[in-house]
Amino acid sequence: MTIRIRKLIIVSVIVAVILLANVLVIAGWLDDVGLVAWARNLRSEYFTGTAIAVIAVFLVLIPAAGARAGGSWRTAPRCPVCDGVLRSGGKYCAACGSRV
Repeated sequence: MTIRIRKLIIVSVIVAVILLANVLVIAGWLDDVGLVAWARNLRSEYFTGTAIAVIAVFLVLIPAAGARAGGSWRTAPRCPVCDGVLRSGGKYCAACGSRV
């Protein structure tokens, strides 16, 4: 763990403690600004049970960004055993030694 990550963790904890200590003040300020009423209107209008179910299904069905869809998006051939990059014309994988 680098010093930068440690500093980030410490700053995050300090900010979280300050926000939790002032949660009532922040909630009152958001209500005075009108954000709470806007959020209630948005929730009643757009976040119905069906909309939340559809969003959840989409999140489950959408593949991860790094997931391979048939291997068509990669330009270099890959080893089926270790997924290492194969050299063109080679019969063996340089990473694991399996025959391709």
